[in-house]
Amino acid sequence: MSWVDEKDRYEDIIEEIEPASIITTKDHWFWTVLWWTAVVFTLGLFVIGMPKKRFLEEYATTFFPIQGYPSIWEALSTRLLVHECRHTTHCVWLGYLVPILGWIPGKTGRHIRAWCGAPFYAVLYLLVVFPIGFSVGRWLIEFDADRTSWKWQAKYGYKLSEIVDRARGFGKRVCSGRYMWAWLRVFGGVALFEWAAKRIVKE
Repeated sequence: MSWVDEKDRYEDIIEEIEPASIITTKDHWFWTVLWWTAVVFTLGLFVIGMPKKRFLEEYATTFFPIQGYPSIWEALSTRLLVHECRHTTHCVWLGYLVPILGWIPGKTGRHIRAWCGAPFYAVLYLLVVFPIGFSVGRWLIEFDADRTSWKWQAKYGYKLSEIVDRARGFGKRVCSGRYMWAWLRVFGGVALFEWAAKRIVKE
């Protein structure tokens, strides 16, 4: 069984979260090309934290409005969809920076805006400030996406321990090779994830 068998249901869910989102499997050759692009861009370092098999079979990946999920997964959690849709929303926001095309109203305009915001998103995610170890943009983008999912968890009655465990675990991943060491742990990259999760639950 695969989540693809219920793709229509998941499409209805993401429509409510972020209408510009498009979900697909990671079976297409495009995702392998994307992995190789990351390897070349990082001079091979990406292989250390994210081997191709892990990238294709263990991780969801958002490429602007397109979200790729491994077809071998049996189901997609709503929490995960909230996180990935937030990345698409980031692109939608940045799309307003593009005159005319980025200002088209309606659902169609939102899809176009997500693509318009893609170059700005890529720069923020990959380059600001330093690609490895001090990538403020990547750390903040992932922090905001997961913070949105923590709010969803809190709203639907998840325990504090569950939310904090998720925050801690994901914070460690963001500060590891899997996310090209977006921020160094010694500078509080993980601790801030935990602190923010606890604050959200209390609020």
